[in-house]
Amino acid sequence: MRKKTVNNKAIVLLSGGQDSTTALFWAKKKFRVVETLSFDYGQRHSRELSCAQKIARLASVKNTIIPVKEYSVIKASSLFGAGTIAGAHKRDKKLPSTFVPGRNMVFLSIAAAFAYAKGIKNIIIG
Repeated sequence: MRKKTVNNKAIVLLSGGQDSTTALFWAKKKFRVVETLSFDYGQRHSRELSCAQKIARLASVKNTIIPVKEYSVIKASSLFGAGTIAGAHKRDKKLPSTFVPGRNMVFLSIAAAFAYAKGIKNIIIG
């Protein structure tokens, strides 16, 4: 019987916020090799990307920024354009105005392709 090998590498989707930063440091404890992916999707606050890069540097992991600026043409969120960020979403008052439909699915699909190309089987999102 062949010995089962464990893939001890992970990719963490890193936005620069609290949840993804927590996920990154959790992954560093669980996996031998950790890389991060951040996405430039035309969001209004570019400081998220600079925070993600700083956090990755502090964690001593490689951070790759993937441009998906075409996503901003959807214009279904206050994260694009000059509108106010506070308040409810214009299409569904139960959602925050910053809700971006399908964003995590798109990012996870890109992360899956990126991970496959590198032989990484673990994707962490927070």
